[in-house]
Amino acid sequence: MNGASISGTAGGGTVIRTITKPTNPKTESQTETRSKFKLISQLGSIMKNVIAIKREGALSGRNQFASINFDNANYNQAGEAFINLNGVQLTKSNTSLVGFNADRTGAVTIVKLNESAEGKLDRVAYIQFEKLDNGELSQKDSIVVMAPGADGLFEGELAKSDKAVVIYAYGMKDNNAATTEKFGNLSAPTAENVAKLVVSSGIGASDVSFTKTAGLTMAVGETSADSDDVERFLVSLTKSGNGSASGGGRFIAGQMATVVATPDAEATFVGWKLNNAQGQLVSTNASYTFEVSENITLCAVFQGGPVPHYNISVSADPQDAGSVSGGGSKAEDSSCTVVATPASGKVFDGWFENNQLVSNSASYTFTVQGDRTLVAHFGEDDGNGGGSTVD
Repeated sequence: MNGASISGTAGGGTVIRTITKPTNPKTESQTETRSKFKLISQLGSIMKNVIAIKREGALSGRNQFASINFDNANYNQAGEAFINLNGVQLTKSNTSLVGFNADRTGAVTIVKLNESAEGKLDRVAYIQFEKLDNGELSQKDSIVVMAPGADGLFEGELAKSDKAVVIYAYGMKDNNAATTEKFGNLSAPTAENVAKLVVSSGIGASDVSFTKTAGLTMAVGETSADSDDVERFLVSLTKSGNGSASGGGRFIAGQMATVVATPDAEATFVGWKLNNAQGQLVSTNASYTFEVSENITLCAVFQGGPVPHYNISVSADPQDAGSVSGGGSKAEDSSCTVVATPASGKVFDGWFENNQLVSNSASYTFTVQGDRTLVAHFGEDDGNGGGSTVD
C-alpha cells in the first residue's frame, strides 16, 4: 500500500493510517489535502474490483469513489491521514440500506439484513476484506444473495477468516424486467461480477438502483452484538430564504435528532427538504424530529421578505500560486461561477470548502443557496500537467 497501513482506532472506528509525506508541500492545508488524496487513492486500488460506480462523462468510477469518500478522510497533528472503514462507499446513492449483522462464531461468517427488504430489493451484495498481519487490507470473499428467505431477510455465507475483517453490504433493485435477465445471463454471483457489469456499461442507471453501502468492522470470533464500533452520522443543515436553521451535528446511529427552523420577521416557513430547496419535502413542521440512520442534508425553506443575498468568499492556497475570481455578494438562487487560474509553473488541484473537495474544475458553477467559503488549491506542476486528482 506504499506506506499505508491499518492500525488503532479513531472516533470509535478502525482506521487506515499513512505517514508518507507528500512532495513539495506548500502549506499545512495543502499537505493535509494531498495526504487524504493519497490515502483514498490507495484504498481505491484495493477496492477497485468491487466499486459499483458507473463512469459519468470524464469521471471514472474510481474518481467518483475518491470524491464520495473524501469527506470521510481525516488528518491529525501527527501527520497521519485516516479513514473510518465503516463509512466507505462502494456505491453512489442517497438511499439507505436497512442495517445488516454478521456472526463470525461458526464455521462460516453468516451475514443477513436486520429487517425484511422483500419487495424493496431484488438482491444484496456482501463483501469481506481481511486485515493482514502487516496491516494491509485484502479481499477475502464476496457473494450476491439473489432472493430473500421465507422471513424476507437476505442471508448469505462468507468464508471463515481468522483475522479481523471489515464487511460491506449494499442492495439492488431492478427497474425493469430486462435487468433480471441481464444478471441471469451474465451471471453475477459475486460483488466483483456486479461491479464489472456496472462499470462495463452492461447495466445502466435506468436498469438498476443501488442503495448506499453499509459497513461493519469486526474482530475475530465476534457477532455484531459484540462489536465496539459506534457508527455516527452527520446531519447537515442549509437554508433557502429569510430565516435560520439549528440542530444539526453528528449523531449515533438510531439517535433522535430535532432540527428547528426559525423564519425572519417578514417570512414564513415552508418545510424541510432533502439536500436543497428543490429536493423532496420531508416535513412541514418547523421543529422536526427524526431517527438518524445515515448522513443527511436538510434544507429549511422560507418564503417572503426581501430576496436574501449571500457572501461567496474565494481565496487561493498558496496565495501566490494563482488567482481567483467570481466571489462577492450574490442573490439567492442566482448562478455563480468562480474561476481559478494557476500561476506559471503551478497546477490547479481543486476547489475546496471546509477542507472537502467540491469541484475538480477550475471554472466551478453552482446555484447560490447560502454563504460559502471556497479555497482554490494549487500545487507544483509535475511536468505532466497534473496535480493530485485521483484517477
